Amino acid sequence: MKNTRSLILQANFDAIQKHGFHLLRPDKVVEKLGISKGAFYHYFNGKENLLEVIIDEMVIPNHLKTWIKLERKDNDALSAIQQILQLQTDQLSSTDIRNGCVADKLIHEICQEYPGLRQKLRKCSDQIIALLENTIQEGLNQGEIKPLLDANHLAYLILTVYQGSKTISKVEDSILAHKKSIKACILILETLRNK
Repeated sequence: MKNTRSLILQANFDAIQKHGFHLLRPDKVVEKLGISKGAFYHYFNGKENLLEVIIDEMVIPNHLKTWIKLERKDNDALSAIQQILQLQTDQLSSTDIRNGCVADKLIHEICQEYPGLRQKLRKCSDQIIALLENTIQEGLNQGEIKPLLDANHLAYLILTVYQGSKTISKVEDSILAHKKSIKACILILETLRNK
């Protein structure tokens, strides 16, 4: 059974995913859970602190868990990246598209208002870029990848396509845009393979 703190975190995370941070009413969320406001304030000193904990304990770990697999890949660099992109696409549901990515929502909603929290999300993106860049650089060093692009630039392109394809799919309310974008990205990556 989840403890009270975990229940509060998960319910508020779900509410942010559905409605965004600005519409979040933690008092209403805990009320629906049958938890007192006092219990909420025992764990969090307010809405901003709750958001900080959600970012630290849920958003960043969830966002990184996919890409961290690049540190222990079993095959060549391009194949490892392509497999992650394909796996993420295969696991994405229509509900995920409809609700959107919590990290993306927060980036759009809080970056100007909460610079400290923006920095946390920036560090997360930087970590993903570094994982991609290191993998690509390793592929370049091994001669597996044609030396057409800088590893950092290609890392940014991959992450941009991945994140942007989810945004386009949300606008279209269809997973198809995401699947098309990722398929194109995987095929483009294949053209960089040194055969």
